Amino acid sequence: AGPFGSARMSDEEWQRVQKQLEQKLGKEHLQFRDGKNNKRVAFISTETAAALANDVFGADGWASNVVQLNVDYSEQKGSKWVCGCSCLMRVTIRSGAFHEDLGYGAAEKDTEIAAVEAAKKTAVSDALKRAMRLFGNYLGNSAYSDAHTETVWRQVLAEEHTKRPAASSALPVAPDTKRQRTTPEPRHST
Repeated sequence: AGPFGSARMSDEEWQRVQKQLEQKLGKEHLQFRDGKNNKRVAFISTETAAALANDVFGADGWASNVVQLNVDYSEQKGSKWVCGCSCLMRVTIRSGAFHEDLGYGAAEKDTEIAAVEAAKKTAVSDALKRAMRLFGNYLGNSAYSDAHTETVWRQVLAEEHTKRPAASSALPVAPDTKRQRTTPEPRHST
């Protein structure tokens, strides 16, 4: 066995990896947050990305390398320190194939050291996930498909709906046994 990145995958192994990378992520892997202009944004956590890469390539079948890490700015604003960092990350698989991408992190903390540390960690995590997604849908690229993430979001909402108690049993009963009307909380929709 030569150095890491020089092992050739068998045709059978390569076909298995390609088939797995073509799969889209489901609700068990995707998370959602609010983005700009009230748009819902799908993402995967760094821990999920690493676990999925281990699933596809094996724990010893991929490696990540910080190619470059820059502190783009660090300044005091009032009593806080703000910092922004960029990171160029390379993810290499056993065969030597690799992808690179840029990640960014910003932080606001009480001390400069804490702000720089938090911004660097965020930049590295962001760059790792962005480089991994370039391998295929299963490593995060499907999170960039609006049609796919909308389907997953609907599955999440449907699952939440089935977990709630039935509306009639959730309504409080007044002392005179008449049902009180309650107004449901408005749901955020996009």
